[in-house]
Amino acid sequence: MSLSIAIPIYNEESEIENTYNNLIRAIKIVKLINYEIILINDGSTDNSFKIIKKISKKNKKVLIINNKKNLGLSTSIFKAFNQSKKKFVWWLPSDNNVKYNEISKIISNYSTKDFVLTRHIMKRSFLRTLVSKGYTVIVNIIFLQNNPYYNGLFLVKKEIIKKIKIKSKSQFWGAELTINLLKLSNNYEIRTIKLTDRKEGTSNIFNFKQVYLTLADLIKFRFA
Repeated sequence: MSLSIAIPIYNEESEIENTYNNLIRAIKIVKLINYEIILINDGSTDNSFKIIKKISKKNKKVLIINNKKNLGLSTSIFKAFNQSKKKFVWWLPSDNNVKYNEISKIISNYSTKDFVLTRHIMKRSFLRTLVSKGYTVIVNIIFLQNNPYYNGLFLVKKEIIKKIKIKSKSQFWGAELTINLLKLSNNYEIRTIKLTDRKEGTSNIFNFKQVYLTLADLIKFRFA
């Protein structure tokens, strides 16, 4: 198995090392040898970049991409995918909400698939759960799909991902990617993983601006 792991980072100085350590622990558990880790500093204004450079000195398999300004999640991930040198690509959040035992569920036994999608279990407020499920239902209805989740952690064969160009800059990018992947291949698997809530800071995914941008990208993609 050959895997590139992209970790996009924006102002996560308190969690980067924990995220990296969890990943390395999972890599050892599944005995993954042929891998590279691509850390993308997405215009961070804290000490994230210093920590990234420190990590890269400890592990020759760690590569760094430094965005001078914040380009956003999807752009950073695909920038790393384009520079990857392995047969499969995967992305991992930098906020340490995926522990090593859950990571190991994703990065094992994937070589016979074109891609792996993830479905997440996580304790959330009633409102966030309602919005998340409602979003999934809306996307499924509009695009005639039956997918259980759209904002997952995608592990994809690089020759497949190279055929896809993502235009969405909002959180709709995950749905856009999923829909395109399902058009290209039915050789895939959905794996369920448990996420933990972040200990510090807040996510910027659930706010009115992001909701508006997501709906705008959904409409653009529907009528493209």
